[in-house]
Amino acid sequence: MVKPPQRSIVLCLPLLLPLTACGINLEKTDLEGLLLQSGDLPAAYRVNTVQALSPKQMERMVVYPQPLKGSELTFEQKSGATSYVRVFLFETVDDLEQAYGSMKNDFQQGFEGEPDAMKAAWNLTIQPEPRVGEAGLLVTGTYPFADSIGHNQVKEYGMAELLFRRCNAVVKARVKRTHERAARQVHGPTEPASTASADLASQDLLTYTTRLDTRLKDEVCP
Repeated sequence: MVKPPQRSIVLCLPLLLPLTACGINLEKTDLEGLLLQSGDLPAAYRVNTVQALSPKQMERMVVYPQPLKGSELTFEQKSGATSYVRVFLFETVDDLEQAYGSMKNDFQQGFEGEPDAMKAAWNLTIQPEPRVGEAGLLVTGTYPFADSIGHNQVKEYGMAELLFRRCNAVVKARVKRTHERAARQVHGPTEPASTASADLASQDLLTYTTRLDTRLKDEVCP
């Protein structure tokens, strides 16, 4: 009796093997192409750079373990408020989990360590962001001092920062946005910050990163 040929089964174990073994060539991933595509940014922004990060740059941004590769997009509002998005790829899930955990702790503690009075002045919020990535953390705030524009208008500066992970990628993004609004009648030289500019920055950030997250799922997930 002739026995049927046996089939060998090769399992892809991302916790043990490089993700390149799962059919993904991370070295050849076009991160710059993933970072910026037509329609990503509103007309209020202009692109400055889209480029690969050097090992020394990544060493300053990610303490340990080092990413396999990384790229950065920088852009700014026409008023000069600068923003960036950075994507880091890690060869194994173990590396990614270690790096993301460390980056998340630094990211969160950097804001939570501020005095309560400053948090209130900045309208600072720190919260999980479930709409982007597999796990994420979103911070929004507004600079406490606004620039006067005549007697009735002020310009305030808002920011939104997001850290999230998707498969073997970690993304850190910051959007800064200015907003002009009517001045309030207050005592003293300080114009209290509103949430308007931070809300606009957060909206732009989440719109962009949702698009980026979709591309990451298609290109770098096993």
